[in-house]
Order: sequence, then C-alpha cells, then structure tokens
Amino acid sequence: MPELTIGRMAKLYGLHRSTLYEAISRGRITAGLNGHGQRVLDLAEMIRVYGEAPTTPDTASTTGAKGLSDTPTASSESTEELVGLVKELLAVTRRQAEKIEALEQHMRRLPLMGSEVDEDQPQEASKPPTSSQVHDKHPFAREMAALKARKHEE
Repeated sequence: MPELTIGRMAKLYGLHRSTLYEAISRGRITAGLNGHGQRVLDLAEMIRVYGEAPTTPDTASTTGAKGLSDTPTASSESTEELVGLVKELLAVTRRQAEKIEALEQHMRRLPLMGSEVDEDQPQEASKPPTSSQVHDKHPFAREMAALKARKHEE
C-alpha cells in the first residue's frame, strides 16, 4: 500500500495533523520513515483505523459515521501531484545517468597510472619520482619537454 506523509494523509482524510500525531503517540497508528526522514503513514494502516478515505471534503458530512465513504478513491489533485513527482524523479535519474556516462568516458581516456613503468627497474616506494622520471612516464610531460628542447635549439 502507498505511504503518505502525515500532512498529506490528514488532508486526504479531512483530519488535522495533530489528530494523526496523537493517534501515533497513543499507538493506534504505526508511522515509519521515508527516504527523506519524514514520518509517513501506510494507507492500509489508515484504512484499518479510520476506514476508507472520503472522496472529497464536501461529501464527508453525507457519508455517514466518521465522514467516511465505502469506496477508496484518490483525489485527482493528489494523483497529478504524484505523477509530477514521478516525472521529476525520472528527469533527475536521466541527468544523473548522463553525468555518469560522461565521467566513465572521461575515465576511459585517462592514461593508467604506472602503465608505462619499466618492469625491469626496481622502484622505491619511499622516494618520490624525479622530474626526469615524470617526464619519461607521462605523455604530456614528454611533449612539453620536447617543445622546450626545440625552443632552446632555435
């Protein structure tokens, strides 16, 4: 069953939020936490305690005891709000997937660290590489050194 925040559930049932908070504190209704740390109520829990939600606030006075109807309905306003939230989440997910793909492509183009290390020469882990060793290992550094050498020759 869907879970809604206490405020949205109160609006759906035509109750005040304080009524739901009191029911939670007395143990009549069980509340949980959603991914955002908000307290939420399961719709099944609300149906168990209060019955089906009224169709509209206007019909609450004509539906009998406790202002509840016999059939569950979701207001078109709350449905539209949920559809909007789902669309927004899909857009965020797509943007994140695009960013991940761009980062993965960028990572594939980067040279592997130490991929050009000469296996025959022992490397000491405690000493940092000298500038000539860096120039020997990194393609960009080699190009820069070559350009500097040409400039000095001219």
